[in-house]
Amino acid sequence: MADLEPAKTFIPLESHPEVMTSLAHSLGVSSTLAFHDLYSLHDRDLIDLLPNPLALLFVYPETSSSHSHQARVKASAGRVYDKSGEKEPVIFFRQTIRHACGLIGLLHCITNNPSVVTPNSYLDKLIKAAIPVEPDARAQLLVDSPELEAAHATAAQQGDTAAPPLGEEPGHAFIAFVKGKDDCLWELPGPDWNSPVSHGKIAGNVLSEEALEKGPRQFLAREAAGSGNMEQDYVEHETPTSPKSVDSSTNGVAGETGHDRQSILGEAVGNSDTAAQVAASIWSRKQLIAAYVMLWLVTAVSSTFENVLVALGPYITSAFKLHSYAAATGIVANVVAALAPVPTTKLLKRFGRAQGMLTMMLIIVIGLAMFAASPNIALYCAAQVFMAVGSAGMSYCIGIFVADTTSLRDRAFMMAFSTSPDIITMWVAGPMASSLLTGIGWRWGVGIYTIVLPVTLLPFIGFILWNQHKAVKLGLLQPKETSTRSESFLHRFKRVVLDIDLAGLLILAAGLSLFLLSFTLYSFQAQGFASPLIISFIVVGLGLGVAYPMYERYVAPTTSILYSTLRDRTALGALLTLFASIVAFTNIVGYGTSYLQVVTGLNVTQTSYLISSIKVIVCFYGLIIGALIRLTGRLKQIIFALGAPPMFVAAGLFLAFRQPEYNNTGVMVAVVILISLSIGCISLCSSLIMMAALGQEHVTIVLALIGFLTNIGPAIGEAINTAIWTGSFKQALHRHLDALTDGQIQAIYSSLDVQLSFPEGSVVRHGIAMAYGDAKLYMLITTLGIG
Repeated sequence: MADLEPAKTFIPLESHPEVMTSLAHSLGVSSTLAFHDLYSLHDRDLIDLLPNPLALLFVYPETSSSHSHQARVKASAGRVYDKSGEKEPVIFFRQTIRHACGLIGLLHCITNNPSVVTPNSYLDKLIKAAIPVEPDARAQLLVDSPELEAAHATAAQQGDTAAPPLGEEPGHAFIAFVKGKDDCLWELPGPDWNSPVSHGKIAGNVLSEEALEKGPRQFLAREAAGSGNMEQDYVEHETPTSPKSVDSSTNGVAGETGHDRQSILGEAVGNSDTAAQVAASIWSRKQLIAAYVMLWLVTAVSSTFENVLVALGPYITSAFKLHSYAAATGIVANVVAALAPVPTTKLLKRFGRAQGMLTMMLIIVIGLAMFAASPNIALYCAAQVFMAVGSAGMSYCIGIFVADTTSLRDRAFMMAFSTSPDIITMWVAGPMASSLLTGIGWRWGVGIYTIVLPVTLLPFIGFILWNQHKAVKLGLLQPKETSTRSESFLHRFKRVVLDIDLAGLLILAAGLSLFLLSFTLYSFQAQGFASPLIISFIVVGLGLGVAYPMYERYVAPTTSILYSTLRDRTALGALLTLFASIVAFTNIVGYGTSYLQVVTGLNVTQTSYLISSIKVIVCFYGLIIGALIRLTGRLKQIIFALGAPPMFVAAGLFLAFRQPEYNNTGVMVAVVILISLSIGCISLCSSLIMMAALGQEHVTIVLALIGFLTNIGPAIGEAINTAIWTGSFKQALHRHLDALTDGQIQAIYSSLDVQLSFPEGSVVRHGIAMAYGDAKLYMLITTLGIG
């Protein structure tokens, strides 16, 4: 059959992922799919960033070599391709519309992956109409489609450059590379080609090494052996250079292919993460060193204050006469903080890494101001919520920064390095806490930190913002859309609320908070768990817990969590292991600062040293584990051999030596070392297992899940601890101090200062210590049960 004359002429499409994605969605592609920038055809690290590649839309400049190759293929092809029907390995559209090769390439990418098409959409109907007919009839389907012509006309006006006049030669052409039903790699060309080209069977996807060698790289090799125009025409294209540069060996994707934008069809989730990770490639070695030095300083300041707060926590709640509820005050804060990474993920994608950090810093500062001025327990708890949310969000942002700027193999070591200031801060926090108690007071200490935190954080955030701006200028990140800037505040606020699934998060937070609080507040009620208030807390909490997945499934416009990531059994197993270890750890250390002072006899400074040493040991051990992972590449073996056993040994040791007659500081030191080794190994290995299982494109989702667990785990653990403590400690005091009045027992129960006012060795102090041992018994049994 003779070549068909062009039936129509379209304005050429710009090779731009956002243009292609917009056109694909308008025709009926699922919103969960998108076209992404492909940054290299040779650098495996950059190729692997792309999520679940389904098809490659390859654009190239038309050169003498490409025309010669095309003529040779047509001459050797023999009969014209005329297959059709369900058994056809690929759906091939012969192009009869002039300058529509971008559209034809897009259709080839999509129609050969029909699972991405929305039912009853234009594309769904097109596929059903095209399958039974031959390529010429298919071509006519496209020519006769006003919907397709209108969608193409709209897309042709989009992109970074002005649309050329109708009929002007574009100077480039598109090819689609897809994997057919026969597991072969197919090259589906556009104009002046009568047939698709099979490159043989491939085992992986279209971006596997085998597929790239058989397809796109063969194209590049032909051009290099021919006129060389591709290299010559684009040798001046500006690309970033750094230790993690965009394929500096071939001057980036432009130097490789002769065009600076290549598009891959894949999952829409994580597209902005992929861009941000590639944008991190503009950091030079010196800039990265400077950034990590600033990060180390930020971590040192925040770690010092956190350790001070841990030491002062019982004294602060005692000031409100609620020492026994020291753990309960943080439950709501931990629940809300557990959910903070979810909206933070959307915040980082929509506005950027630096903007997310700045937002978290402002939330922390507001919380600190409320904390310093809190006149009662209600404002103190509210301040804790702000501080917990800001701290969780900031930790998440820092984790994303580390993930963006490191490879998976080096990530464990750099994550451990970012927490290494704990080695120093443990020696500073104890004396500082004692000084605040005996000097200016904890409120002034919080006020000072409110000023110091922004002073240390702003240079780090500014440095990231500067490099972010540089990435926008280089085209690695997209600037904020003009249409978004012109939106009203109310419209933008509504979009953000829907985007972060605020309603779903509120339902989940309320449900978890009410349910967990019922276990900490029941002892306030005369009827205990039979109290109407506690029953309503449990019923409403469980009801909201059931309502949350129903809302997410049937009502929510966007879901809070990418639930498909939980279907991976390896990732789910790592997630559950981390969750169990966090709850067990929380049960062991529950009321630990009070226990060490009342039972073991340590002062505030000594207690702070011992508790703070957990972070120090975790940091040191993390560096060792990171080096071990880098050396062996093993994760599961390390977590089961070096992570789980120390937790069981620590719980058993504490259980056996919890009573005051042993009063052995050495035992407590051993317990602290063991639980530190366990939680340090499990948290690090679990995180890397999830990242490896789900891929680099899901790194923000993984870190959000880890952030959720590291806050919800302590919330559940503290709820258990508080329920055990309030249900057993007062009864144990009555049992061991039966000579005291109810008023005296209540005073001891409510205040750590009162407990410490009795000298060591006295009958009352010994009775209090015995009551501590009785309460810890149930917490430690719970630990062994969870483990």
